[in-house]
Amino acid sequence: MNRILILQRTFEHYRIPVFSELATRENIDLTIAFPYVGRVNSPYNDIDLQYRHIDLEIDHYSFPIVGEIFKYKNFLDVISKSNPDVIIAEGNPRIRTLYSLTDFAKSNGIKTVAWTKYDNTSGILKNFIWHKFLQKWDSIMCYGEISRQNIIEMGFNSKNVFVAQNTVEVDFSNEDISKMDQAIEDQIIPEFKKKSIRLVSLGSLVEKKKFDLVITAVILLIRKGNNVQLAIVGDGPERSSLENIVKKAIRSKHIKPKDIFFVGHVPYGNDHLWLKAAHISITGGAVGLAMNVSMSHGVPTIIPNEYGSDSELLINNVNGVRFEPNDVSSLEESLSKLVSDKKLRNTIGESAFKTIDAKASIPVMVDGFESVISHLNRSI
Repeated sequence: MNRILILQRTFEHYRIPVFSELATRENIDLTIAFPYVGRVNSPYNDIDLQYRHIDLEIDHYSFPIVGEIFKYKNFLDVISKSNPDVIIAEGNPRIRTLYSLTDFAKSNGIKTVAWTKYDNTSGILKNFIWHKFLQKWDSIMCYGEISRQNIIEMGFNSKNVFVAQNTVEVDFSNEDISKMDQAIEDQIIPEFKKKSIRLVSLGSLVEKKKFDLVITAVILLIRKGNNVQLAIVGDGPERSSLENIVKKAIRSKHIKPKDIFFVGHVPYGNDHLWLKAAHISITGGAVGLAMNVSMSHGVPTIIPNEYGSDSELLINNVNGVRFEPNDVSSLEESLSKLVSDKKLRNTIGESAFKTIDAKASIPVMVDGFESVISHLNRSI
C-alpha cells in the first residue's frame, strides 16, 4: 500500500472529485492536507470527502518587490500523522517551507513530487530560482505537456517529469446529463430570446479575463445585424465598469437591453448549465478550466491565442477557435465565423468533446498521478 500525502495551499473545490478518484485506486492510501478555514468559508463545508484529511496551518507574508511568501506552520505534524511514502505538493518557491520539507523527506526516505505548471518562459532570474528549487524534488508532475517539455528543456531528466493533465469534473452519467438538460430548459433558456445565438462568457470579473474585450466584440457583432445575446456569468471587482460599457451601448442604441446581460455568481454546478446551454462560449483572457467545461459539453469555444498548459488542448479551427490576444477585430472575426456557420459549430463542438474525453477527464488526470507514484516505487 502506497501512503500518499498531498499538500494543498488552498481548498479548491474542483479537486474534490480528483482526490476521490485517486483514493479509489488500488494500493493508494491517501491523505490530503489543506487549510480547513478555506473549506469552512466555502459552500462545500458539508461535502463528504472520500479520503483522510488534515488541517494545514499556513502563514503568509507580503514584502515589497518580492510579493507574497507562504509558510506551512505544522508540516512536521502533518507528516507525522500521515506517515507518507510519497509527498505531492504544489511546487512553488514562494512556499518557503518546501525547502526544509524536501530536505526532511530526503533524510527520512520519503519521496517528493513537485506538482506545478511552471515552464521556462520567464526571465533569467525567475528561471534560475525555479531551476534550483525544482532540483530538490525526486519527480515533477506538470499540469500539461507544454510545461513538461519546457521543464525538460531546463535540463531535467525526462524520466522524472510527468503530466497529470489539469481538469475539472467533466465526465457525467446519462442520468446527470438528463438532469442538466432539464435544468437548462427550465432555468437558462428562458433568459435568452427565442432563436438568438446564445453566447456565454464565464469567469471572475477581473481585468486579466478581458471581459471588456468580449463585450466590445459582441457589440460590434450586434451592430452588424447578428442575432446574438451574451450572458456574462460570474462576479468580481470589474463588474461595475463592465456594466457601464453595456449601459453606454444601450443609451447609444447600438444594442438593446438584454442583448448583453450579467448573471452574477452562480451556485456550484451551475457553471456547467450555462456553458452547456451556450451555442458558443468565449474567454477573453487568462484561459482557465472553464475552457475544459465548455469543450466537454461539445460547445465551440473561443479563446485568445495564449501559450500555456491550461489552453494547450484547444487547437485552432479543429476543436475550438483562437483569436489574437487583446485584438477586438480578431475576436469579432472569430465570433462571426462561428455565428454564421452552424455546421462549423457542430463540427468543432464534436471534436472538442472527443478531446476532453480522451485527454482531460478526471480518470486520465489521476492516471498521471499513478504514473509518477509507480515510477517512484520502482526507484526505491
